[in-house]
Amino acid sequence: MDYSSKDCSWQYFTASNVVATREAELIGVYLVPSAAAADITVYNGQNAVGDPIAVVEEATKSTHEFVPPVPIYCRKGIYLTVGTNVTGVLVQWRNMTPGD
Repeated sequence: MDYSSKDCSWQYFTASNVVATREAELIGVYLVPSAAAADITVYNGQNAVGDPIAVVEEATKSTHEFVPPVPIYCRKGIYLTVGTNVTGVLVQWRNMTPGD
């Protein structure tokens, strides 16, 4: 990895939303459930019609993270759907610049 934390973005989401509108790398997500059976889905795209990357589910009321061993390249952007029993989701990503 040849970039620093200053090159990365993060946001705490409480509802479904577009995370990145352009090419990006998904670094990780941190699910904070409000009750058991919480779920989120992350997509390569700008809506829920995009290509699913990961479905993160938590059967108990404990935090859950999805951090791939290397960032996931998302050519179409990143979209997050927040399902049931979710207090929020911290998403970290890096927007791509020409030449990356």
